[in-house]
Amino acid sequence: MDEASTFVGDLLLSYFIHQLISAMRKTIYLLTFCIYLFPAFSLEAQWFKTNGLPGGSTSSLINYGDTVLTSVGNGTYVYTSNELYFSTNHGETWLPIINPSYCGISALSIEGQNVFGYAYDRSAQSLIRFRTDDFFQTLHPISNPDTLDLREFFMAHGYLYGSKYSSTKLYRTNNDGATWEYVAALSPNAVAFDGQRITVADYHYILQSTDEGYTWDTLLQYSGWEMQLLQHENRLFVFKDSPITGCYASNDYGQTWQFYQSNNFNQFYQFIWHNERIYGFDGERMIKSSDFSQTWETVPLPSNSVYPAYKGISSGNALIIGGVQSIGSSGMYRSLDNGSTWDSLSSGLVASSGKLRKFGNDLYVPGRGGLYKVEADGINWTKIDLAIPQDSNYYWFISDFVKTGNNWLLSDGQDLWVSQDQGNAWFKSSVPLGQGLLPTNVLELENIGNKVIAHGLWQGDVYYYYISEDNGLSFTYLESLKQQFQTNITSLYVFGQQVYVLASNKKIYRSYDGCITWVLQSDSIPVDSLTPYGFHTHSLLVSNNVIVASTGSPGNRMCYSKDNGQTWTYYNLTTAGFPWGIGAINDLLHVGSRLVAATQNGIYVSKNEGDDWTDWNDGLLTNFITDIGVHNGFLWASTKGDGIWKRPLGQLFISPTLDQVFIDPSFQLSPNPASQLVKVQTGGESGELILFDAMGRVVLRQTVESSETQLYVKGLPQGIYQVIFIGEKGMRYRSLVVQR
Repeated sequence: MDEASTFVGDLLLSYFIHQLISAMRKTIYLLTFCIYLFPAFSLEAQWFKTNGLPGGSTSSLINYGDTVLTSVGNGTYVYTSNELYFSTNHGETWLPIINPSYCGISALSIEGQNVFGYAYDRSAQSLIRFRTDDFFQTLHPISNPDTLDLREFFMAHGYLYGSKYSSTKLYRTNNDGATWEYVAALSPNAVAFDGQRITVADYHYILQSTDEGYTWDTLLQYSGWEMQLLQHENRLFVFKDSPITGCYASNDYGQTWQFYQSNNFNQFYQFIWHNERIYGFDGERMIKSSDFSQTWETVPLPSNSVYPAYKGISSGNALIIGGVQSIGSSGMYRSLDNGSTWDSLSSGLVASSGKLRKFGNDLYVPGRGGLYKVEADGINWTKIDLAIPQDSNYYWFISDFVKTGNNWLLSDGQDLWVSQDQGNAWFKSSVPLGQGLLPTNVLELENIGNKVIAHGLWQGDVYYYYISEDNGLSFTYLESLKQQFQTNITSLYVFGQQVYVLASNKKIYRSYDGCITWVLQSDSIPVDSLTPYGFHTHSLLVSNNVIVASTGSPGNRMCYSKDNGQTWTYYNLTTAGFPWGIGAINDLLHVGSRLVAATQNGIYVSKNEGDDWTDWNDGLLTNFITDIGVHNGFLWASTKGDGIWKRPLGQLFISPTLDQVFIDPSFQLSPNPASQLVKVQTGGESGELILFDAMGRVVLRQTVESSETQLYVKGLPQGIYQVIFIGEKGMRYRSLVVQR
């Protein structure tokens, strides 16, 4: 095992031991405290992660000694929606790399323990270049002066080298960019480093340096453009595109070359060395050469896969490929027989998730891999088998899902599909084309009674909104606002059975009757402060009397109203000083008297409609929250790149940071601790009791119709439980100890 692998192993062992000791100490403390002070006992508030959504699209694969690093997510916004994972068993299982200050971490160049990459700074809401030498625990930002504006980077000889193609100058630093030293007049766009030689491709030339880049020898001059430079021991390969596609091969470090013409790998993304063979990837094709690039053969890709091979890596005897995750296609596969057979890899990987959709007692989430429903244990997710008659070679995913009447309706990013038999058979809904007869590209759905609103992509100067009045069977343009007020919808939000819209005339309207008629809700919004980056970038959120209109990056501006739009406060989010830093609110909802906000830096709670906000992120190891919802006594959070998390709702009302004192003498449990029977007093209220175990799972639900009822706990294991009473006056919370 090499130095980097040993280093990673030591770090992981230290981390896991620390977490184990910490957990044991907390458990002993909690049990002791509960037994002696149970009437006032308060559990430590924690988020925990569910086992979904599985998989994700792969945007990078790179070796770190014997460890494999991969960036996985939804494959759309790499630096904000993808997360970094590592595997120490050649891809069989994966663990996330968590850094609370950054997301979208990617590794681009590695030398020894040093890794160079990009990451998204949540607080500053900006992309940084970084170096780390402690396996991503600490990211050291790389300073890059505007006068240099370096773009292409690689690591060698303990330095980070950087260049910009248009400047034809190569610089290097060994102090994280505090100073940059000029090295040579070249701008490499492909690099290979074997620990001694730096070999680069630089505009029709292959150059090599053995003195850290100060002097360069010309190894090869060629016409056209190279696609990639590959080195394995003494062998060098230059894969060349137009005007003649082929490969230059050398077996003596580039001293002599042989050219082999081939039309097989035009527009390929990557070439790697694995088990004495060269493999090439272009997304939907994969080829290999067993005779050092002289001849090539096609490698069969995994069955039913769509664009599975944009990236590849060799790890031991395993050949790992990564690409797009979609319906029926995994984002990563592994072969142990040089590409003859493939196994899907997803253990430990979770994808970005879509909107949380609750219908009845079921919670659904659409994702890149399909439509999922949470299982009864509240931890695992079941992928629903959707027999949608799509072309098996077509890349598609589920962008949104609703139930309306007895129908199921979902969007695949372009078309709308309807099922009238609980998802067994599907047909396309009738939706008019957009501007210039372009496809509708519907991404979002909202239902109001038997009506459904569908939201198309922004085209030209307007968004396209459609409405169905027959449970999704057919749609027409949503034009009632334009007919009544001669203005277009730019943002829409459904709150209960009411529809709010931000219109192009910079006013907010509301409909109580399913978009038939509209009333003016607010004409005083300082929306001009939001417009420098285009009116189509606005978002609208509504919860009770709170309305939020905002722009995302790079605008970082927000208008906030606590009185249903009668008065507004404008915030420049770069200077407003909110505890989540820079960035708008992504979702908003009330839970009792609490207002909960989902942001790019976690979950925040307010007791006074947004005047003050409190961090509510205990145990939440990811921060970029896109959607929140309530289901079965929990607050659920959907994330960009790290699956779905949840936390008991009762902790909103007993967290020490939210309520310094929690006393409610009308809600009592006795005896406590208990062994068989618990008497519950609710102060005369009717409602519902929900009992949670230490893992946050619902173990008992019971309706309360009088001021006193009983809980039978004889069949429950010993331990600490949370009891939430949802009554007429709100939500109350007590802990319960079951012991015998």
